[in-house]
Amino acid sequence: MVKAINEAPKGYKSPNYEKARTMLLAREKAKIQINLTCFTNKWVDCGVSIVSDGWTNIRNQHLINYLGVSISGVVFIACHDSSSIDATSQNIADLLWQSIKDVGPNNVVQVIIDNDIIVTSIVRSAK
Repeated sequence: MVKAINEAPKGYKSPNYEKARTMLLAREKAKIQINLTCFTNKWVDCGVSIVSDGWTNIRNQHLINYLGVSISGVVFIACHDSSSIDATSQNIADLLWQSIKDVGPNNVVQVIIDNDIIVTSIVRSAK
């Protein structure tokens, strides 16, 4: 990175903090969303598996990652910090349900939690 900074064109002025965290960040987010559509568009036809795994970081916070896995590849959906909630089945189900709603319930073919198949969905409704 230092090498790239040293090779910047003469007179280059980096963006200020406000521009980097607002306009430039929004532009990059839009680019990423466009690139993700090639993955997510196939979910309607082929379905997607929601894969969830919990882990604890170095600050002893319990985190739960949710990924969408399909024939087109793997897409990160969300990460929830669950260290402030009780690990009851209802609370875990609520977090999982949010990820299912994000990808569309009709697109989900199965849910995998901690690498064990927990739920297999009912056959998706025919179009």
